[in-house]
Amino acid sequence: MKGEKKTTGNLIERLKEELAKTKKRVRELEASEAEQRGAVEALKQSEKNYRDIVSNEVVGVYQSNLKGDILYVNEALAKMFEFDSPQEMMSGSVLERYRDPGQRADLLETLKKRGSTSGYELEAITKTGSKKNVLVSATLEGETLSGIVVDITERKAHELEIKKLSTAIEHSVNMISITDAGGVIEYVNPVFESATGYPKGSIIGRTFQSFSPEGESTEAYEELRRTVLSGKPWRGTLKSKKKDGQDYWAETEIIPIKNEKGEIINFLFVQDDITEKIQSEERIKYLATFDGITNLVNRTRFIEMMDSWLSYAGARGHTGALLIIDIDDFKTINDTSGHIAGDSLLQSAARHIKNTIRYLDELNKETKEKGSIIARLGSDEFAVFMPRRTEKEAVEAAEEIRKTIEAFHFQEIPSQITVSIGLSLYPIHGDTTSELLKKSDAATFRAKELGRNKCHLFRPEDRDLEVMNLKLQVKGLILSALKEGKFTPWFQPILGLKSDKVNHFEALVRMQASDGRILLPGTFIDVAERYGLIGAIDRVMIEKTMMCQAETKKRVDNVPRSFSMNVSGRNVGDEDLLKFIKSQIKKTGADADRLIFEITETEAVENLDDALMFIEELKAMGCHFALDDFGVGLSSFTHLKQMKVDYIKIDGSFIRRLQHNLDDQLFVKAMIEVARGMGIKTIAEFVENVEVMNILKEYGVDFVQGYLIGKPAPEF
Repeated sequence: MKGEKKTTGNLIERLKEELAKTKKRVRELEASEAEQRGAVEALKQSEKNYRDIVSNEVVGVYQSNLKGDILYVNEALAKMFEFDSPQEMMSGSVLERYRDPGQRADLLETLKKRGSTSGYELEAITKTGSKKNVLVSATLEGETLSGIVVDITERKAHELEIKKLSTAIEHSVNMISITDAGGVIEYVNPVFESATGYPKGSIIGRTFQSFSPEGESTEAYEELRRTVLSGKPWRGTLKSKKKDGQDYWAETEIIPIKNEKGEIINFLFVQDDITEKIQSEERIKYLATFDGITNLVNRTRFIEMMDSWLSYAGARGHTGALLIIDIDDFKTINDTSGHIAGDSLLQSAARHIKNTIRYLDELNKETKEKGSIIARLGSDEFAVFMPRRTEKEAVEAAEEIRKTIEAFHFQEIPSQITVSIGLSLYPIHGDTTSELLKKSDAATFRAKELGRNKCHLFRPEDRDLEVMNLKLQVKGLILSALKEGKFTPWFQPILGLKSDKVNHFEALVRMQASDGRILLPGTFIDVAERYGLIGAIDRVMIEKTMMCQAETKKRVDNVPRSFSMNVSGRNVGDEDLLKFIKSQIKKTGADADRLIFEITETEAVENLDDALMFIEELKAMGCHFALDDFGVGLSSFTHLKQMKVDYIKIDGSFIRRLQHNLDDQLFVKAMIEVARGMGIKTIAEFVENVEVMNILKEYGVDFVQGYLIGKPAPEF
């Protein structure tokens, strides 16, 4: 029995052990089954991810061998490369899809070293031959290359557009800047920095309104803000300040930039600096009222102011006095000392006249409210109208001016400067501006006849005799000179700045008096025009100048030379003169294309139709025309196209002090640019120093004329 129990106990123990083993095995089997189920699920998910990638409509998938044979492509890749089906694409070679086969070799080299690569950028060719920019990620396993291809053509094109736009902005001739939605500057291009003088670092973070000059109205900015904040572009002119404190003007366009939601995120400013244009326009307006040398009112404005005063004074019984002040021997001073010294003299004389009159006005209680009118009438002539003055007060004022100028020493001019002053009284000598000017002019002539450096009050008894005698004397001299052949051309050289040679001369008229003196045009031209003798003088000068031009063809150097001749405005359009010129060209043998006729705009415009016919007929023969004293008339630009001139001669009043006068520089630049745009050559007169010539050369003037180049002489 004991033996059986022992055996049974052992069996139970063994059964227990087996049961434990069985339970452990069950647990192991259960764990293994769960692991297998997880692996199956992971495999299924991996397969799904792979299928998603392969079937993706954007991402291309391919396999190829090392030779380039295509083993597999998905629909997306076939479509990307413009094939009808994956099978069609697989019939070709990978090498056919590379624009540069060398890139295939580089890709394989990388894969052999690393086994995989991502983000490899290359250029590919589609079935139709168009270019594609693609990004490739690939792996190499044995002999099989697997890869994913992404089309980045559109992105590359966008990047290129951005680069082009950035380059265009950086190199634009306009000032370009960008602000945020609040108007704070985020970017400026180099032109903006250059134009304003501000470096980029000191501009970023500021607003445009912070550059506005002090006192500038904010109303314009409010209208600007309302427009751009509504999402509309704004166009207009903005005035701002440069770093050096100078004002500048810019034609401005502000364009709102919006995001995809339609919200304004930035503002684009495109600006064109028009400072020179604005200043030129202001200069033109200024010259319409003021004299550019002395800054006194000009003749036109003076007459307007006098007319206004006379209409006011007529009903009130007021008196007044008109003084004409003429600098003695001014033409001689200009010829001997130069026009720069002459301009300096005019400025000093104006200053002394103004100071004297202002002082006298302060002493006169009657004129404190409405002071005297001071003007430069032209050339060496000034005018002063003194309201509410008696004869005694007017004569005393004239004497005070005469003494002041006589006592002053002008450093630029070695000789003593004096003035002759003529006076007329309102209403005794006239009740209109025209009458008073005539009477004062006559009195000035009388003062000069009495020995100069004198003041003379108009007297009815000496006016006619004085005026007639003077003019008749000059008329007699002209008639004698015409009869005796005493009118001769003197030649002033004109330098071509590009060639640095003188092959062009202006023929200037000179009259020889009976005592042998050579008289300048200022002594006889006005009288010749008054008595109808200017046409005869023109004919003499034209004939003699043409003969000189013809003679140059016989010279040994055989250098062709051109000659300019002045034609009085009264004769421009004269049919007899036209016939005379044509006959003389044939008679003398002169080259028509070496003949230039100079006319002044003011005179030619009086008979514009006749002038245009005159110009057209001579140009048909090969002759050329120049518009003299250009810029003085202020309307000159409107007649350039009509007259079809070949040259404009920039008036000396803009050239003499060019290096010191910014206004003149702006005006001269404008004239040169307009002429160049119309194919017209420019000649600058009264060039008397190297500094002025260098400025003109920089501006692009074609020719220069003046004492620096050479004075007029009987030979050339």
